[in-house]
Amino acid sequence: MTMFSPALLDRYLDFKQVTSVSDPSANEFSASNGLASYPLKITNVMTKWRLASLWNYDYLGNAIGTHDIFVAEQKNDPPTFFKTTLSTFIQQVRSNEEGIQYSHFSHHLNSSLVLDYEIPEYFSCWYKKLPKSEQKLILSWIYMGTRYSYSSLHVDVYGTSAWNGVIIGKKMWLFYPPDQRSVLYNGEVNPFKPDYKRYPAFQEARPLVCIQSANEIVYTPSGWWHCVMNLEPGFALTENFINAINFEQVKMDLVAMGASKAVNKLEALVKL
Repeated sequence: MTMFSPALLDRYLDFKQVTSVSDPSANEFSASNGLASYPLKITNVMTKWRLASLWNYDYLGNAIGTHDIFVAEQKNDPPTFFKTTLSTFIQQVRSNEEGIQYSHFSHHLNSSLVLDYEIPEYFSCWYKKLPKSEQKLILSWIYMGTRYSYSSLHVDVYGTSAWNGVIIGKKMWLFYPPDQRSVLYNGEVNPFKPDYKRYPAFQEARPLVCIQSANEIVYTPSGWWHCVMNLEPGFALTENFINAINFEQVKMDLVAMGASKAVNKLEALVKL
């Protein structure tokens, strides 16, 4: 069983904290001045969105609660999965019943919920320029979980960057820069309960740490390893994106994968 303790939290807080910025302009955020190169906590942006005053468990349940979702029971090792409706899972998360459960889903994309937020220019995604019929990737999710539920250590898909905004709850993020890849065991190690006998080099890893509360956004740059734990029950909205900030990195990842058609499509997006 994976469990999280205040002692572990205290230990990680000894590491360097992620920088917090308030409502940066597109120019302030641009890669040219370095802001976009590191993880950030961004405040005073979500409060401008309709979702800040609208989204709660009831609002979400009324909008998309009948949809089925898959939930990971992380109290088991390895995790097991079960299928349920979103409304049923919302009841479990609200009551904080026994279990460490986490789920992500994208049912909001086909509902009026997408009208409740308008992301900043620096998070705009070139992929959305494609006709709907050509958009094969899903790049937006709602993550919902109980206390101590978590995501494993990973790098975001295709070299994309991401933003995550908490609606309800509190999260702890651990970020590891690309140059620490050699001690991260390709994400096999669990930073929240590391097995140093099995992964001894992980003792050399030095994360950036971020505590994220409701109405705060956390930005993950392309290529940064990271994992997240819910310190409180809740849910968050997140999206991956491709634009000028990470275009070259995404292109490099696609070339390495041999995805020539995707590379051609990406290069065409620049001209749109």
